[in-house]
Amino acid sequence: MKAVSFHKETTKGYNELFRVNGKTLTDHTGSNEYKPHEVKIRNYFRLNGNEKPEKNAIAYLLETYDGKKGVLVYRYDVFTDSKVFNFLKAMLDFQNRSVNN
Repeated sequence: MKAVSFHKETTKGYNELFRVNGKTLTDHTGSNEYKPHEVKIRNYFRLNGNEKPEKNAIAYLLETYDGKKGVLVYRYDVFTDSKVFNFLKAMLDFQNRSVNN
């Protein structure tokens, strides 16, 4: 069911491929950079590798302050990229502070 939902979301304009570059999020061209407070998580989907835990990931559907929508894939295993983890944590910390104030 989640795979169908993920496909449905990507047809709603979530077609940018984001990546974390240091302390910022960039689009696939690298021409636009976003700080954690400029991005919101709209949804996420857990992607499981069949019988291969090293292929487990979470696909985050993100929207930037200027309206770009896209996907950031975060692989979680022993080779987890700490830059992606730290960016997601900073983004969630900012969103939680905004909600609580």
